[in-house]
Amino acid sequence: MAKKPPVICLYCNKKFYREEEEYEQIGRRYAHKTCTQQVEKIHALMKERCGEAYSKNKIDSQINKFTKDGYELQNI
Repeated sequence: MAKKPPVICLYCNKKFYREEEEYEQIGRRYAHKTCTQQVEKIHALMKERCGEAYSKNKIDSQINKFTKDGYELQNI
């Protein structure tokens, strides 16, 4: 049976095969399970520290900017 084509992680932008790695489907996209867990930890930490000033959209855009600049989720 042929492999399905690789998908790109929503958070780290790395290609992976769904048959070989644990993943979560987010809408129509896919993400590594470890990346999803790390993003959830970042959101929980920022929500705790920022209180009412917390904005999920702003945090998501900062995460995207950092990953495009070459940072890994574990180092943010």
